[in-house]
Amino acid sequence: MNVQTSFPPNFQVYMFAEWYKPGCCLEYPLHGSAAIVDALVRGLEKFGGRISLQSHVENIVVENDRAIGVKLRSGQVSIF
Repeated sequence: MNVQTSFPPNFQVYMFAEWYKPGCCLEYPLHGSAAIVDALVRGLEKFGGRISLQSHVENIVVENDRAIGVKLRSGQVSIF
């Protein structure tokens, strides 16, 4: 499988060319791109979500046609 891990050079050239147009400015998130991830995590946790890093999901637990949790490869079951 060929997975692309970065923008192709032709996209990069186009993006950089935009910076030199009159009236153009470079915008970026305050406090860097990590601020976007932090905001997503806060939003998830605000509504009862939880993030488990390095956890392989074995099965999605379904009850009454609704996902209610996950079973991890380690055997741990988390019901939401």
